[in-house]
Amino acid sequence: MVMSYTSTCEVPGLTIAGADTDSFKFTPPADAEYLHYGYCRTIKGIPVTPDGKPTPAVLAKAALEHASIPHVAINAGSRVSPRLPYVATGLGYGGNIRTRDAMSVQDVLHAVDYGRIVGRSLAPLADCLVIGESIPAGTTTAMAVLYGLGYRARVSSSMPSNPISLKRRVVRDAFLRLGRESAGRARQHAPGGEGGRAEGAPGGAAGNAAGTAPGDGRRLQGRDGSLHAAARPERNDSDYAYDAQVPLDDVAPRPPGPGSSEAERQHYVYRITAAVGDPMIPFVAGMLSSASISSKVMLAGGTQMAAVLAVASRIGYDGSNVAVGTTSYVAEDKHADFAGLISDVSDVPAIAVDPGLDASKHAGLRAFAEGYAKEGVGAGGCIISAMLKTNAGRAEMTRAIDAEYTKMSESRAA
Repeated sequence: MVMSYTSTCEVPGLTIAGADTDSFKFTPPADAEYLHYGYCRTIKGIPVTPDGKPTPAVLAKAALEHASIPHVAINAGSRVSPRLPYVATGLGYGGNIRTRDAMSVQDVLHAVDYGRIVGRSLAPLADCLVIGESIPAGTTTAMAVLYGLGYRARVSSSMPSNPISLKRRVVRDAFLRLGRESAGRARQHAPGGEGGRAEGAPGGAAGNAAGTAPGDGRRLQGRDGSLHAAARPERNDSDYAYDAQVPLDDVAPRPPGPGSSEAERQHYVYRITAAVGDPMIPFVAGMLSSASISSKVMLAGGTQMAAVLAVASRIGYDGSNVAVGTTSYVAEDKHADFAGLISDVSDVPAIAVDPGLDASKHAGLRAFAEGYAKEGVGAGGCIISAMLKTNAGRAEMTRAIDAEYTKMSESRAA
């Protein structure tokens, strides 16, 4: 479970991964503490939305305990450290991409290298290494990285009403900032103070490369608790009306063209990740790169994991050992395109599971089926792993999650 932070989450209205803006920095460490202790030490209670809905760590913890799956916490840029044993990387947290670069390119290189070390160390300990994350507003930085790498990404949200226009405004502001900074550097280095942007340099004008390596987004069949390939939700043109509200193609950077060198393409990926990403993305990309050589790897998360795959594609990984797992709440989100996005980025399986929380006896859990949170802390991947390890059906997993929620509620009351 990778903890991280981006100051982008402090943009009002962007996320509900915490009770309020001031509490967002405590969400990743509190999620890690809850997985270990069943309660939190850095905050009172557990991470909740502003109206009290619980963290998806409840789902992850129930699944891990049901199947006796061990776990470890990794600090890859969390603003606050958890009060428990964890793997320390020394990475700093990410800046607000609207106003500054998230990291330096050197920070990204360190994150990739540290990720490789951790992935190489953990992979031999398991038949399948499941990697989850906790980072408020991570879908926004994922959108920025994906757009910067040439993918017209539609990402999910922790809210039932996805603030997609706000996300796109934040990403647009980040690209405009990047363009101004690149233009300023070009003028400084050009004869007579004039000069243009070289193709492939971040911050350019119109032009966006198409996604590569298409796969086959297959249909999600039924709701019987079995595992299926994730589906592309049905929609019509009116569902995409929000795209025109905040255009991005006119300001998105242009990735290097076919004639560019491997070194140029790799530097571009690192530069985009540094400018508009977050520390989790390059760190998990590094983990994936080394761990997939010797173990199966499941990226347990929603649309953020598409950004991880996009960055990792430049670093290198064994795609035959990789899958992405999430909840049906992300896969069926009409404002996103989980299966399509994964297949655009990489030809790896995209798996979705329905936790059956629409039938839960607890309103707080039924909220997940109504569009709140949807995913986080590797919840979908943990449930998939538990079902595969124990042969449990959906009803059994729903009971386990209900029991964990009851235990959590009782401990809060006490």
